[in-house]
Amino acid sequence: MQVEIILKYINLLFEISLVIAIFIFTSHPLFAFLVSFISIVRFYLLYKTGFFDIKKKVQNNDHEIMSLSSDEKKIMLEKVKFLALHNQINPHFLYNTLEGIRSEALLGDGENAAKMSELLASYFRYSISNVDKMVTVEDELESIRKYFRIQKFRFDDRIEMNIEFGEWVEEIKLCKMPKLILQPIVENAILHGLEPQLKKGIITIRFMLYETRLVIVVSDTGIGMSSEKVEYLNERMQDPTANVLNTSIGIINVNRRLKMIFGSDFGLRYFSKEEEGTDVEISIPFVKAGG
Repeated sequence: MQVEIILKYINLLFEISLVIAIFIFTSHPLFAFLVSFISIVRFYLLYKTGFFDIKKKVQNNDHEIMSLSSDEKKIMLEKVKFLALHNQINPHFLYNTLEGIRSEALLGDGENAAKMSELLASYFRYSISNVDKMVTVEDELESIRKYFRIQKFRFDDRIEMNIEFGEWVEEIKLCKMPKLILQPIVENAILHGLEPQLKKGIITIRFMLYETRLVIVVSDTGIGMSSEKVEYLNERMQDPTANVLNTSIGIINVNRRLKMIFGSDFGLRYFSKEEEGTDVEISIPFVKAGG
C-alpha cells in the first residue's frame, strides 16, 4: 500500500511538471531550473521511500527467488514493478525531449513542438499508470511507437524501426504481456548499438508464435558486442546476483520481472557479433486476451 501511495505522488509530480514545462520551455533559465527541480525532487522521493535499499536488495537476492514463499514473491514483485517504473522515468530522456521541444519552439515550428509534447505526455501516461497490468502486444507496440517517434525528433533519419509479425498477426496482437518490457530493450539498442555508429541504424521487432510460447526478437544493425560481453550478460540473466554494468540494469530488471511472473523457463537472451548488430530474444507464454 505504501508503494502505491508513493507511486501516485511520483506520477502526479511528473504529470504536473510536464504540463508546466510545455508552457515555459521558451525561457531557457526557467527551463533549466524546472528540469533540475524535477530531478532533485525525484531523487528525494526515491531516497525517502527507501528505493535505493529496495534496489540493492532486489539485485542481491535473485538467487533466493525460487525459495521464497508465495507472499514473499508478491512483495518482491511489487519492488521489481517499482524498479520498472523508475527505469521508464529517465531524466536524460526527459531532458533531451524537453530541450528538443524548446528548440522547435524557438525556431518557430509550433506544430513540431506540439507533436513532441503530445507524444511525450501520452508515452508517460501509459508508462506510469497500472504498472502491474497485463496489456496486449498491440498496446505495448503503440507505446514503443510513440517512444521511437520521440527519439526520431533527435536522431531524424539516422534510425528506423520495423515491426514484423509473420503468420498469426491478429492472434499475436491480442496476446497478453506485462507492460514496459520493450522500451528498455529498444532504448539500449538506440543508445548503445545505433548511436555510436556513423551509418543509419535499423531496429526490427519480430514476433514468432509457437504452440504455448511467444518469442519476440529485438534486432539492431548497430556496433554489436564482443563474445565476452554477450556471455557476461547472458550469465547475469541466469544469475544476476553479481554487480552489473550500469547500461544493463534496465535489461536485467526486465528479465527478472518475466521470470518472477512466468517462471524460470522464460526471460531474455542476448545474441551479438561485433560490427554486425545485436539480437535480444524475449520468451513469454502465449496468453490470449481474455484468457
